Amino acid sequence: MSGLIGKKIGMTSLFDEKGKNIPCTVLELGPCVVTQVRTTAVDGYEALQLGFDDKAEKKVTKAAAGHFKKANSVPKKKLVEFQNFEEELNLGDTITVEHFNEGEFVDVSGTSKGKGFQGVVKRHGFAGVGQATHGQHNRLRAPGSIGAASYPARVYKGMRMAGQMGNVKVKVQNLRELCKSATFMKQSLRELCKNVYTTRQSFRELCKNTYFIKQRLRELRKNGDFMKPSIRELHKNADIMRPLDRKPPFVLGVRREESADPAQT
Repeated sequence: MSGLIGKKIGMTSLFDEKGKNIPCTVLELGPCVVTQVRTTAVDGYEALQLGFDDKAEKKVTKAAAGHFKKANSVPKKKLVEFQNFEEELNLGDTITVEHFNEGEFVDVSGTSKGKGFQGVVKRHGFAGVGQATHGQHNRLRAPGSIGAASYPARVYKGMRMAGQMGNVKVKVQNLRELCKSATFMKQSLRELCKNVYTTRQSFRELCKNTYFIKQRLRELRKNGDFMKPSIRELHKNADIMRPLDRKPPFVLGVRREESADPAQT
């Protein structure tokens, strides 16, 4: 998906046309410089490498300095590759927030806040023993048993235990861009740190536009072109029911024309 690199500025709220107060996140997206163009002939795939946030020249190696010099750009702190840009971009071009349209849905990914070593209550939502009396001693936030007896004589992989929490890559999908001037994103991104992260076009919205994701059942039942009818609907409408030796009027989710002669079906 095409996208941009940016960073989180803070939180605020906006009023929509109906007077509803909407919490939103302020992002600084771009400007991003095209630092490298990947081609199928050379790299085996097509993509654009974008750079964001200037970096001091004395803090980069000579190899990295030569890489940015080819694009006539100053060194950048963050480099990310994006694919499927609709417009034709060349080495050294600059992409701004104008790449996105107001009201468009995007996916935002970044590194979550590091919370250090945490227990099972904070990390996994354990509820504890549920009471503080009747024989319980200091067990309110304890993890409890973690294994079985002599068989399997080990702790299962993936056992929820205390440990490092946060500081991992997190993606928040289907965020709506409310205002392009300062790039306000509807919904909170509180799990993301105030560091550099990427914003891409929403994969879900793209799939909806190309009919890869099933639409709501209510919309599908209006035309009946993309999904088989439910069993309840078959029992309600007796005229849809057919003998077992005949194929139903729906094949692979697409309605086919019924023939007047039952033998031809």
